[in-house]
Formats: sequence, structure tokens, C-alpha cells
Amino acid sequence: MHVSPDQLWPHTKVFLAFGFVHKITTFEKTAEFQSGIYILNGD
Repeated sequence: MHVSPDQLWPHTKVFLAFGFVHKITTFEKTAEFQSGIYILNGD
């Protein structure tokens, strides 16, 4: 499954409140679409 950056941008904006969004990965697990979000904070 291909996900474009435009589809991920709303999720990035939500998580920016917690720190810099370094990476968003998407994958299928047990026939469900899931994602992992890696956030770098300034602490």
C-alpha cells in the first residue's frame, strides 16, 4: 500500500505538539493498516 505525504500531513500536524516528527512508517500487520510515528523532543 502506498501512502503519499499529503495523506500523512494531518497526522504530522497533530504530533508536532509533542516534538519534531522525525519519521512516519506505515505497514500491514494481520491484514490491518498500522503506522509508527517517531518523535524527537527537545528534552
